[in-house]
Amino acid sequence: NAISAGPVKTLAASGIAGFRGLLSKFEELAPLGEKIDKEDVAQMALYLASPLSKRVTGQVMYVDSGASIMGGF
Repeated sequence: NAISAGPVKTLAASGIAGFRGLLSKFEELAPLGEKIDKEDVAQMALYLASPLSKRVTGQVMYVDSGASIMGGF
């Protein structure tokens, strides 16, 4: 399994040209209308490491407020 996270405000991300612009647009364009944070990604990792996901295999889990379904993100 893998986790595909949307834009998360981190120190590393601050070095990416245009990241602030993407982050500001993300909230209005994502279907759930909200940004994600490190906690959201961590919770998915905990789920995948727990017995709750024992029958989940070979999946990419998107933590991106639905942005992945919009195409072009």
